[in-house]
Amino acid sequence: MNFSAFFTYLLITAFTPGPNNIMVLNVSRKRGFRRSLNFTSGIFLGFFAISFLSALFTSKLFKWIPVIEPYLKIVGAIYILYLAWKIQFHHKERENESKNTSSFLSGFLLQFVNIKTILACLIAISTFILPNYSTKIALFFYTTLIAIVGCSGTLLWAICGSAFQKIFSKFEKISNIIMCVLLIYCAISLFL
Repeated sequence: MNFSAFFTYLLITAFTPGPNNIMVLNVSRKRGFRRSLNFTSGIFLGFFAISFLSALFTSKLFKWIPVIEPYLKIVGAIYILYLAWKIQFHHKERENESKNTSSFLSGFLLQFVNIKTILACLIAISTFILPNYSTKIALFFYTTLIAIVGCSGTLLWAICGSAFQKIFSKFEKISNIIMCVLLIYCAISLFL
């Protein structure tokens, strides 16, 4: 396996903007790093689940990807646009609503409509792992590695959201617009 290409791919997909990173940035800038850990933990567990499911079902999924991909894109784009709308137009959320949108379950379920996570795992497994390794131990090791690297990107975005919380608060309207536009771009890029 070309480890250089493998890790480059993992790092690029982990640290570039996507629904996970933008949403965790938004949650941590609003609530702080410590209070965003519940949402981040949901993302982590969901990412691990997607990674392992991708490893288990890659051969079958690739037969169905051409059939289900348009539907996954539509569902994912609708959900991402909903998240953008929530960021832009719900400035003064009630505390219960804020807790619900940044809950463990929200972070977990986001992974199952996050086409970036799904495709990143499928591509990494089918391109780098399965052509070189077939043992269960190797699949387990590499899918765990994919999930850890992917989640490290999300964790970095959570730290940045918390670290720049005062700046984001000072420029809340501008930061909401930027995050909203980035999420809209994520939704549109699904179809490019």
